[in-house]
Amino acid sequence: MTLKKIHRWIGLALSIFLFVIGLTGTLLIWKKEYLWLTMPEARNVIENDAVSIAQAIESIENSYEKDLISLIALHSEGLSLHKVFLSDKSYAWHNQKGEKLQQWRGNERVEDWLLDLHH
Repeated sequence: MTLKKIHRWIGLALSIFLFVIGLTGTLLIWKKEYLWLTMPEARNVIENDAVSIAQAIESIENSYEKDLISLIALHSEGLSLHKVFLSDKSYAWHNQKGEKLQQWRGNERVEDWLLDLHH
């Protein structure tokens, strides 16, 4: 009888764990579309020429104090935003011209919270 109860509780715990992983993974599939809905700048035409990208990077670097930027993730496919990772554990979205659109800490944005929960 005790073995059945242990098996039942372990099975319940594992099924909840797998449900959360599956649900968050499914929601993260639509991250790009979510950003399109919440940030209109994300739908702009992507400028892929070297001059535009260099100007954006220079503008982003000028927006912060020296050594605060850890990484600049240039736009991904279908998303015309650059994500900046800062050394103080905060992040920012910049448009293609390098203008700051939004800055947040940790997992304050829904998509970052979902990714943390998924991991």
